[in-house]
Amino acid sequence: MAAVAVAEAARELGAPSRRIKWPNDIECRGRKLAGLLTELRAEPDRIRHAVLGLGFNISMEMHDFPEELRATATSLLVESGEKTARPVVCARLLEHLEEWLSLHETEGFGPVRERWRELSSTLGHRVRITGEGQPIEGDAADLDEDGALLVRRPGGRLCV
Repeated sequence: MAAVAVAEAARELGAPSRRIKWPNDIECRGRKLAGLLTELRAEPDRIRHAVLGLGFNISMEMHDFPEELRATATSLLVESGEKTARPVVCARLLEHLEEWLSLHETEGFGPVRERWRELSSTLGHRVRITGEGQPIEGDAADLDEDGALLVRRPGGRLCV
């Protein structure tokens, strides 16, 4: 949900080509514009807290990025051609987060999932997911009802 909200704010702020790269990046034309990190502490019957961290490249020009990032990073200034004040960016981000939180509260994950699909740069592409156990490789096929990425393995089997 947060990725959808950030992508919508980026569009409004002048980055119409923004896309969501699963699991936590917003990119424009293949370059990273923003990144999200979340932390959740939960018990079986309730969420104790959720923390959202967000990095958004706002006013950097290409020469401001380290040489090794210039091919993979972008900023709102680069994408829109206009400087945007940080308080304006923060206000738009908070407005879109509130909008999507409210929609999720009233209608559930369905509308968020649908918009994520529309904004995804990951679906239909080959992915390699690492973590606990063996890496999973295949084609990003969809999001499940909980927001996990579904990967189609060779042979056609779907896995989370």
